[in-house]
Amino acid sequence: MAGNSTTKKVTSNPILPAVDWVGHSVSLIAQSTENHRLIQPDWTSEESGQVPGSGTTYRIPANVKAELTGVKTYYHDLQIETGTSLASKLSVSASMGVSYMGVSVNASAEYEYETTFQTDSYYGRLPSWDEKDPAVRQDWRKFFDIYGTHIIIETFYGNSYKMRVTSTETSSMQRERWKACIEAEFLGIVKSTVEVATEEEKKTYKKSRERSVSVEGGAPQQSAQLVEDPANQAKYEAWTDTLIPGVNDNITNIKVKSLYNLLEESDHDSHRAAAARIKDALKYFLSLLYVEWEFKCGYGSSETPIPAFDKAAVSFMLDSDDIGTRIIRPNSEYQMKFWYDNPDKPRTMHMEQTQSPGGLGSIHALFFVETPRRPIKILVHVDRFYKEPSGYWARLKSKMTNTKLTLYSPDAFFWSPELQSIKQPGNWSSGISTTQHRSVGQLAAMPPYSSYLGAFSVFALAALGESQSSWTLGKGIEVNWQSSSQQLSILQANKTLLATVPGQNFLSASAGKDQWVGANGNFNYTSVDINRCQGQNVTGVTHSSREDSVSGKDVSIQGYLQDCGDQSIGYTMSFWVPKAFPNRVAFDVNVEPGHKRDAPMNKLYVTFGSHVSEDFYGLGAQASFASMKNQTIPIFSREQGVGRGDQPITALEDSQSWFSGGNEFTTYTAIPQYISSAAKVFYLREEDTAFAEFDFTKPNAVTVRYDALTVGGHVIQADNMLNAITMLTDYVGKMPTLPEWVDNGAILGIQGGQEKVERIVKEGLKQDCPVAAVWLQDWSGTHSQEAPYGNMQISRLWWNWESDSKLYPTWTEFVQDLREEYGVKTLAYINPFVANVSSKADGYRRNLFLEATKGGYMVQNSTTNGTAIISSGKGIQAGILDLTNQKTRTWFADVLRKQVWNANISGVMWDFGEYTPITPDTKLANISSDAYLYHNQYPRDWAIFQRSVAKEMPLFDEMVTFHRSVSLGSNRHLNLFWVGDQTTVWGVNDGIKSAVTIMGQMGISGYAQSHSDLGGYTTAFHPPTVANSSSAIGRSAEILGRWGELAAVSSAVFRSHEGNVPEVNVQFYTNSSTYSYYAYNARMFKSLGPYRRQILNNESKTRGWPLLRMPVLYHPDDSMARQISYQSFYLGADLYVAPVLDPQTTKLNVYLPGTDRNRTYTHVWSGQTYHAGQTVRVDAPYGKPAVFVVNHAHSPELNVFLDFVRKENGTVIRV
Repeated sequence: MAGNSTTKKVTSNPILPAVDWVGHSVSLIAQSTENHRLIQPDWTSEESGQVPGSGTTYRIPANVKAELTGVKTYYHDLQIETGTSLASKLSVSASMGVSYMGVSVNASAEYEYETTFQTDSYYGRLPSWDEKDPAVRQDWRKFFDIYGTHIIIETFYGNSYKMRVTSTETSSMQRERWKACIEAEFLGIVKSTVEVATEEEKKTYKKSRERSVSVEGGAPQQSAQLVEDPANQAKYEAWTDTLIPGVNDNITNIKVKSLYNLLEESDHDSHRAAAARIKDALKYFLSLLYVEWEFKCGYGSSETPIPAFDKAAVSFMLDSDDIGTRIIRPNSEYQMKFWYDNPDKPRTMHMEQTQSPGGLGSIHALFFVETPRRPIKILVHVDRFYKEPSGYWARLKSKMTNTKLTLYSPDAFFWSPELQSIKQPGNWSSGISTTQHRSVGQLAAMPPYSSYLGAFSVFALAALGESQSSWTLGKGIEVNWQSSSQQLSILQANKTLLATVPGQNFLSASAGKDQWVGANGNFNYTSVDINRCQGQNVTGVTHSSREDSVSGKDVSIQGYLQDCGDQSIGYTMSFWVPKAFPNRVAFDVNVEPGHKRDAPMNKLYVTFGSHVSEDFYGLGAQASFASMKNQTIPIFSREQGVGRGDQPITALEDSQSWFSGGNEFTTYTAIPQYISSAAKVFYLREEDTAFAEFDFTKPNAVTVRYDALTVGGHVIQADNMLNAITMLTDYVGKMPTLPEWVDNGAILGIQGGQEKVERIVKEGLKQDCPVAAVWLQDWSGTHSQEAPYGNMQISRLWWNWESDSKLYPTWTEFVQDLREEYGVKTLAYINPFVANVSSKADGYRRNLFLEATKGGYMVQNSTTNGTAIISSGKGIQAGILDLTNQKTRTWFADVLRKQVWNANISGVMWDFGEYTPITPDTKLANISSDAYLYHNQYPRDWAIFQRSVAKEMPLFDEMVTFHRSVSLGSNRHLNLFWVGDQTTVWGVNDGIKSAVTIMGQMGISGYAQSHSDLGGYTTAFHPPTVANSSSAIGRSAEILGRWGELAAVSSAVFRSHEGNVPEVNVQFYTNSSTYSYYAYNARMFKSLGPYRRQILNNESKTRGWPLLRMPVLYHPDDSMARQISYQSFYLGADLYVAPVLDPQTTKLNVYLPGTDRNRTYTHVWSGQTYHAGQTVRVDAPYGKPAVFVVNHAHSPELNVFLDFVRKENGTVIRV
């Protein structure tokens, strides 16, 4: 493309009196000849080019080509790319809530600028907009037809030369058939294709394309010569020599302002009132859709003899209750006669065609339907007539008489309706089809039936007649549209990366607001849908510039969601390949809120196809399922509950406190991502933290519901599921490496003060238990909380984040003594709450709650005009830190430096993160969105904050920081995940089994390093009985031992917990047997240290691969492996583990996954080797979890564990 232009900008036409020039309004009615001029808001209109009272004539530019290349309106800004043949940009200030498109066509008709004037009285007469009132709609239609929608406020004068060059390509497979792209672009990207059959036609066509030039300004003779020979340099230079600014220049661009904005800026009240009415009316008219129907039917007769007839007639009747739908008759190339039953209500159109005598014939006609973007149904009535000798026409009475067909247009994608149902009577030879007219010139010459806005539609139809169906994103990825199946797909190397479900909407929206109940970490909701959109169309596709795309462009799909109550909702969905991540496709969805202020759209739904046998994994800490197929997974961080569906625990908990039992879907960590068995990866952007649901209940589709009107993310096709995790963690981050000291043994969870801690450490070392550290969560002091039943007391912590003077009187020195005397490090506990410690019996040095209250550092409540108080059971009232407040961060960082890290501890459990209130009266300091939208972001902010403070500390490299509540992207801010508070039972949904499932799903969510509280945490209660007056379900020695085995062969860290009611739980230090079992498991964990470290350094750190791996990661084609949640797993690639997770069980049935019969599993305790694809029964006494070496793997690191097996194989553990 070559070009030259010179431009100057004027804010008024120099030939017009500048003092009173206001502007021109644009009309695109081709036949417009009348020129009016807008002078002052209260003058009458002038005509004939005279300024009233001045006698001065003026010139209005004529014959300026307006090539419209795009109109897209939002609530506050309107950008129209237009101008003259340069298709230069036209910036428009507007305020509308719709989306609309125009088109640039090379053969556009010439238009005149029409200027208009409207008086106060005219604006005042315009009625308030009422879509359902035909008279009101007609008034507004007439207004926009006459006066247009925008006023020219600036014009740009200059000269320009532009030549378009069209490339051609050939294919031997097509012999001599050529394809060349016509420059008929829909928003710059939808290209039509023409096929040229012969070399001679190719030459003719190419010549015609070379004459596709634009020359504006300069002397007429030189301009004409340059058009004839655009590649002639001499003629180009001769033309440039004639360019004289201000003499023979032309308009190259204009800037306009909408009537709405112009009137809104007026000082007249009536003008501002009219502005609001114009805005409402424009929303409707901009949403009108012009669907072109080309009716073709050939008909014969099965009757013998074939009856003769002389004329055929067809009636088209709209079967629609919507008064805005009408049939429009074009100037057709077909010699047909058209008429309406009622021209004022063009809802039934007739046409007839004279035939040659005989019984065979055809009808070919073109017409348009204007509709407010709703499904269209047209009844077609065909009759045949013969002419009597008297000259009268009579209807032919035969079997073919009074034939009726029905045409359906469900969604009108690309303005190209597909017939969904045709019942063909008799022997119709070709039936009925709908196409797009392909003659730009004929459409441009249509009579002025349409408004200014309708003209856009006509040209859009012309370009879309031969619409492009494939658009390149770069890196071998393309977007395809299949009009026959109404399916959008994204292909990568000719393989489907993402595809919508054929014939179904891929977007929807709803005005429903879910009913959320709860606080204090326990939240539940009831889904509510209001005016959920039932239909969808696609009105255009754009190939727009995008800086962060590898190709410099994206592909955007625009259209309307339909049947959203009584309105249509505009949307845009964009795809591109991001520069930062060129091996995936990014997407972004934007849905407009609609015009109902009392019930705006507030959530959207994205639906895409899946294979019926595809399974889905990840989505955070999901404890109850292997595959999420057939489930709907909510993405919301909250207390997981006690029991989570395991009965009777859940029901008993719920009876004491609302929803405290939870259900199968409640979790501390829900992450908006998944990886499927087909190695497809889907995730939302980090910044998109609103509530979401992933609906996998449809056999062939996935629907992601999101509680906002804008959402984005990435989709990936990996070559296998493990590499899919790598690609996921390339975006969300890989967890920082754990320090090597954690491999050396157990982290003892102890409460009770300095004396008790040191005694247990000594005894543990004496029992040959490798002790790496102690975790002292009670370092800040404890107090008792009444249990729901009996006389039991639950041990809770003081959330004041200073060492307790009673339990740890010399805290800093004690930490150092453990390090120096025993080689034992110390970990502590922190959460984002601060509690009022005024009632603390043994006193305090600082009351952080009062400090935070005074400083406004906690989340606020506008109803109480104070701190938003949360409760964590009876007697615990606290505030939650407002991490959106920089002052809070500064204050609490100082607290951590001076009162936590100052003791040279080696790590912290960073608890909670899921309690942020979501009520409308919740106030956050620096978040523009409400607390509901921010809620899921808090866990990540909590991780980011603590990591930023820890980095300042001298011992940062040896720190372990672990969380239970995380968000997408928290990975990079913590080096250990902890599965949360599990009940000290054998449960599936909440207990030892759920710990395995959570670690597996978190690994697929990008969290490579995880662990659980060894032995569990939560003590469940039941109504007291004579046999158990305490009502507590205490932890047994057996489950403590089996949980220790699980931790040894599954976890990145071996850390125990006393539980929330320590006195009813068996502890590892309860007696010699429990000490012995615990020490044995700790030694087994240590023996796996080198093997684990190799995995963490070589796979987790660089690839994001988890330590614990669900079997499906290696065996996605094994249907049994897909359904394994807790029963077994891989530890790295070389060990396959089946832990004992049921009481009184010493033999296990273990399924060995894989479809390759050459794959082997060697049982480490017996030495027996088995082949894949079978279930085997093995011994699993205490201390002997079922561990298998895969494919006879061996390495120095693995041999350390095998040495432990050989040494301890004869050890007998008793419980």
